[in-house]
Amino acid sequence: MPLAPASVGVIFDDAHLHLLLVKRCDVPVWVLPGGGIDSNESPIQAVVREIYEETGLNVYVERQAAEYTPINRLAALTFVYVCSIKGGEIKTSNETREVRFFAINQLPPDLFTPHRDWIHDALTSTSTVKKPLTQITYFATLKYFFKHPIHILSYAWTRWIKKYFNH
Repeated sequence: MPLAPASVGVIFDDAHLHLLLVKRCDVPVWVLPGGGIDSNESPIQAVVREIYEETGLNVYVERQAAEYTPINRLAALTFVYVCSIKGGEIKTSNETREVRFFAINQLPPDLFTPHRDWIHDALTSTSTVKKPLTQITYFATLKYFFKHPIHILSYAWTRWIKKYFNH
């Protein structure tokens, strides 16, 4: 079964020198805030909702930065938006263990690899980038598993196993 489409936000500080990232609870890696698009919402509505749920911040969408199409069942159609903060207060949630700004030239080493590319695309392109999501492959996942088996097992637990037993 393919994954549901997702929306993520690239949120800069006022000077565009720092970027907001969240550290997930299920897998301890840094990612751009965002998540799945519910059946009754648009990708823009989803990114605004997800950012609020994960960070406590209210944002507005400045522009769509990218649209990435999956090449396999490991990834989902993903919309990336450049967003600005319009209110709220940074706080963690049941999905995030940490929320923090990082200097654009000093992103954390454990930033989820595709997100590094998505940030680059958002910074360097003024029009919407449309391309396949080639970073998430079966080989890359297997390689990541051997480096970080607990991350993959934690993700599998929260994504599939836990949902299977809760139904």
